[in-house]
Amino acid sequence: MGAVTSPLKVRERKGRVWAEDASGAVVIDGRNRNVHPDQFTCEAFGGTWRVRGQQVGEAYLAVLDPTGREVARIASQGKRQPLLLQLPNGDSAEIEGKGGGMIIPPRCEIAGWATAVAPRLAPQRYFTLTFTDAALAHPSASAIAVVAVWQGETKIATAIMENAGE
Repeated sequence: MGAVTSPLKVRERKGRVWAEDASGAVVIDGRNRNVHPDQFTCEAFGGTWRVRGQQVGEAYLAVLDPTGREVARIASQGKRQPLLLQLPNGDSAEIEGKGGGMIIPPRCEIAGWATAVAPRLAPQRYFTLTFTDAALAHPSASAIAVVAVWQGETKIATAIMENAGE
């Protein structure tokens, strides 16, 4: 699996989450685990990537590349605050889910790097993940893509479930 491209079409079925590029090739193929320590694992960009919980009391998830090296963190900023994607070079961006009603489709934004938007009429089928030029050119583009796919699916699925009764 090569470099990050944009946009990606992301789908989820029975815990499997995968992203396809414009040609339909699968570039990220993972599973939502939701068990400690692994929260998400995927095949992408040269091997198995993992999003892994840390020791009790540490308020972040580590993003591990195929060599097992921590290449990013998803940090909690406190209750009702957006998550924060932190990269080794000091760059960071808030991860926030939005919308999900009848008028505004469910979406997830990683500020300045990526936007995931589900179709308004059938949001559960897939979502489109678009990266900014800054994200595509970033040295940590692969880590940003892995986090964007996982968090996009998580935030959009949550918005769909919360608004199912409307």
